[in-house]
Amino acid sequence: MEDVSEDTLKVQTVGIADFEVLKVVGQGAFGKVYQVRKKGTPEIYAMKVMRKDRIVEKNHVEYMRGERDILTKIDHPFIVQLKYSFQTKYRLYLVLDFINGGHLFFQLYNHGLFREDLARIYAAEIVSAVSHLHANGIMHRDLKPENILLDSDGHAMLTDFGLAKQFDENTRSNSMCGTVEYMAPEIVQGRGHDKAADWWSVGNSIV
Repeated sequence: MEDVSEDTLKVQTVGIADFEVLKVVGQGAFGKVYQVRKKGTPEIYAMKVMRKDRIVEKNHVEYMRGERDILTKIDHPFIVQLKYSFQTKYRLYLVLDFINGGHLFFQLYNHGLFREDLARIYAAEIVSAVSHLHANGIMHRDLKPENILLDSDGHAMLTDFGLAKQFDENTRSNSMCGTVEYMAPEIVQGRGHDKAADWWSVGNSIV
């Protein structure tokens, strides 16, 4: 996977040597997510580390570039923010807000159905985040409780833009992507989809 020029990154003023790894907090198909501290500061982040060889092997180069580019242009209180991005010869690094309240799926699994007033708050915050994405020409395409984190104040934070796509209002995507349990029918049936597919997934995630 070829290097990406510095001017396409959000801010490349740091590297791996600037962070202290505290612990592993997640693992995915292409690498791991670590809780890290920026050296010389009290700042705690989540560092997503992806192996280039696995990205190339799975033919996901476009998705990985898209995730970084999309996170670079998003600024919303209910969406996890990208702080830094950089790379080495073998790995890509995305440094993001560290959200310490667990994901919505964990809360549902442990506590069952939410109170109606709490469900309304989560729904409003998720709808606000998805509306912001759509207003900026972005489909998430993998909305599910596992990709909705809760911060220390209990607010919903949308994360994981590995399958997100920038779109034009007049075009439809034919990609088969997402998590089957939360996919809109048009994706499952291969009929092509637009941003409306996200709203189906929102409904499945919080209803």
